[in-house]
Amino acid sequence: MKNYLLIILSIISIINGTEINSDWLSKELASYELFFHFNENDLKQLSDFIIEKSQENSEIKDSLKELFEESNEVLDDLDQLITRERNSKKILRIVRLIKKELENCCSNLSGQNANITNIINNCCENLTNLITNLTFATSTVDLSSVFTALVDIKNTITECCAELLSTITSVFPCAATPITQAEIPYTITSPGLYCLADPVTNPSASPAITISSDNVTLDLNGNVINMQGSSGSGVSIGAVTNITVKNGNIVNSTGNGISATGSSQLFIDQVKTSTLANGINLSNVTNSIVNELIAKNCTISGITATNNSNTITLKNSSINNCVSGIQLAAVTNFSVENNVITNNTSNGIVVNQSTLGKITNNLISNYSNIGIGFVSTSLRNTVMNNFLETSVGATIGISIAASATNNNIRSNTVLAAGGGSTGILNSGGTTNIICLNYAEGNTTNYSGVPASLILTPGTPGAIYSTDDQFANASNA
Repeated sequence: MKNYLLIILSIISIINGTEINSDWLSKELASYELFFHFNENDLKQLSDFIIEKSQENSEIKDSLKELFEESNEVLDDLDQLITRERNSKKILRIVRLIKKELENCCSNLSGQNANITNIINNCCENLTNLITNLTFATSTVDLSSVFTALVDIKNTITECCAELLSTITSVFPCAATPITQAEIPYTITSPGLYCLADPVTNPSASPAITISSDNVTLDLNGNVINMQGSSGSGVSIGAVTNITVKNGNIVNSTGNGISATGSSQLFIDQVKTSTLANGINLSNVTNSIVNELIAKNCTISGITATNNSNTITLKNSSINNCVSGIQLAAVTNFSVENNVITNNTSNGIVVNQSTLGKITNNLISNYSNIGIGFVSTSLRNTVMNNFLETSVGATIGISIAASATNNNIRSNTVLAAGGGSTGILNSGGTTNIICLNYAEGNTTNYSGVPASLILTPGTPGAIYSTDDQFANASNA
């Protein structure tokens, strides 16, 4: 009967969430005393028995909880080990792939040149040893050693590549597809890197090198293309895209140094031209750049861009002793910046029927006609921060034709030495903004600019004063 009652009371305590103690048991057992006909001693023994069992159960519960927590820790450790093992296997697979590719690379490159072969063999040996160390670290599930080995491999590959590049450059100055004198005139018909192996001559009317494929880099390798007085271009580029021509000299032609027609994404860099019609001639060319050109002794212009050319940048170049420095006709979205244009027999920069251009930060000196000129419907262009100076007589620093409107001429300096010269000539009316310029030494510093926008000191050293903060400064 005691066992039955114990079970019943335990169930009640669980349902009610009641803590089992002597007071509670005595009260509960007393309520059942009449029903079961227990006396006081029986109740006392039964209470002691229940409390004893309850304490034993609590100890068991605590033991089970502790065991469960320890089991969780073991499971966590096991999970980490499994994860590390999986990662190690992944790394090992990558290592094996690296080793296979390395063996193929070493096999393919060795034997092409003694110096290169020695470098490759040393690199391959070092990398093989490092990969062996990495394989061992991976097999021992030592991720710290794995990462250390991977860093060593990376550093070794970087050092090998640098040494290889230096050696290849010295052994094969023209490490790309070489172009030699025997192959001139030469036509490039496939994408790739091409290099002029030696100085070449081309007395024919055909271009020395013609590019008729997309994605071509032509490295002139510091060599000279001498056209020997012929009418051909040194380099001719057709209606292709992503073309680079760099690092060389083109001389002695009645034609052009480099001509491009219908090309896009053209980059001409560090090219020198001399004794030609045009140093660079661009027609219907888009998204292109001419950088660090040195052009001299041109019978037309250092750079000519025409025929709906769009988005062209001409920068960081030196042009001298040509008829004109730069000529632009029917060009949109152009930039002429940071150029030095000197000693040309006619003009510095001439813009004809061109729009949305920027002519900024150029030095233009000793021009015989016009420093910067806008002719025939050139619209919405900006001329800013240019320095123009000439000692020749009847010149115009900046000239704006009657049909050239809505242009912004700002913050330029125009110096001359009299002789009938004009600093800034505006024939385009009030639609052109002419402000914050400085002209000095011209016979007429400003023409076509409202007198209210010209600051002129009455005596040397006088202070300029005006109500218009955008006025132009003038000094005799």
